[in-house]
Amino acid sequence: MTQHLYGDKPFSSSDELQSISSIRINDIRIEEINKSMEGETIRLIARASRVVKKGKLCFVRLRRNSHSIQACFLAKNDQEREMVKYIGGIPHESIVEVVGIIVMRKSKSNETVSELELEMKEIYCLSRAQKLDYELDELEDMRQSRSLHTKRYVSLRHSFMHHIFKLQSLIGRKFCEYMYSKDFTEIHTPHIVKNQSDNNISSFTFDYFGNSVELTTSSHLHQQLAIHGGLDRVFEISCAFEKHHGCTHVHLNEKTTLNFGMTIASHYHEVISVVKELLNYIIDEISEYEGLEVIAKHNSRGLEKLKKTEILELTFKEADALLIANCSENEFGGFMALREVASYFKDYTDILIIQNSAHEEVGCFEMPSSTGKGFNNFIILIRGIVVGRGCQYIHDEELLKHQVRCHAPDLVSALKYGAQPCGGCSIDLELFLMQFLQLSNVRFTSLFPRAPTIYENEQLL
Repeated sequence: MTQHLYGDKPFSSSDELQSISSIRINDIRIEEINKSMEGETIRLIARASRVVKKGKLCFVRLRRNSHSIQACFLAKNDQEREMVKYIGGIPHESIVEVVGIIVMRKSKSNETVSELELEMKEIYCLSRAQKLDYELDELEDMRQSRSLHTKRYVSLRHSFMHHIFKLQSLIGRKFCEYMYSKDFTEIHTPHIVKNQSDNNISSFTFDYFGNSVELTTSSHLHQQLAIHGGLDRVFEISCAFEKHHGCTHVHLNEKTTLNFGMTIASHYHEVISVVKELLNYIIDEISEYEGLEVIAKHNSRGLEKLKKTEILELTFKEADALLIANCSENEFGGFMALREVASYFKDYTDILIIQNSAHEEVGCFEMPSSTGKGFNNFIILIRGIVVGRGCQYIHDEELLKHQVRCHAPDLVSALKYGAQPCGGCSIDLELFLMQFLQLSNVRFTSLFPRAPTIYENEQLL
């Protein structure tokens, strides 16, 4: 009867799936297995991430999501030896159905943290996988393989990549939780917009039914329209597009942003206060994520806990004075200068907010400072990298009209009907996660990264 206990079987339709096994058993997920279930017979469908055959004995490491358990089979006669031979020929990463008894492990190896294992009674291969270019379990330093950015549907199975995107999902959830707790309303804005600037060098422009339009680089315009329409506090998780021609470790042409906008009662620092509370809340929550140890194990840089004794605020003028005082050769505003400024405070905090930029390339919607120097804006640095930007928006019709770089007739029109001061912020999700985890490249945190250059033989999935 052994031949009926193993073999290749295709996935059946839902009404037939229950009859694959000859034993009446319960369908269980790996993460649901616990010591109280010892002795029970269960059925699992999972990936055979590793198969090892040693004489009459064979082991199969079963993995589903980020959870795994070891299954074993010991042949006691010639017929069962044929079953061992079959199991040993199952390609790694194939999908299998296993029926087995939950038992306590006699010895614990490094392959799995579980103290339990399955004593296999039946095994069926439901979908055979082709041989991989690399073994997922053998990748210690995740920079070793360029294939990580090509066959994402394979590399995501590695616990390192899997936990990165689980953590990214958690960040999004915590962002929404915080926003709802502060009475923000979730909105959804369009990504195709009219050209908003004379300088479209950083925008993807195209013809849209005879009109020149672009992919939005930010959702702040429609956030302002929503605020002026009476939704005092709004937020959104959305996409943003920027035409970067270079290919650095921090640039993507399509990114995910955490955005919010709000009315201001007296000063734009109200926006900064929300940012500080938000960052503290998200960081505290994700610092307890159980998969951080796995990420640290495979991260070439390790993983040091983010220091946030206090989120420090500086003005651009103060930051520039620091560079001058330390005889820096870097001109403030550049990539290296920002990293240098952050390094002065690295023993105290990893998060800086630098405000009141007077740089010529500020957004055309940003409110000039009442002092006549700089703008009511700010940037957010985590470990020396800019991960977010915010500002007070111009709410005066005449002042906005004089911003010759802007083409926002809808906003100008909205300001004619009474507009309260408002501001907002946008945080790059991928960069935030990269800096939190101390990863070497933002592509690790983008599920299907879009960049101007792609790796050799890489497909745009």
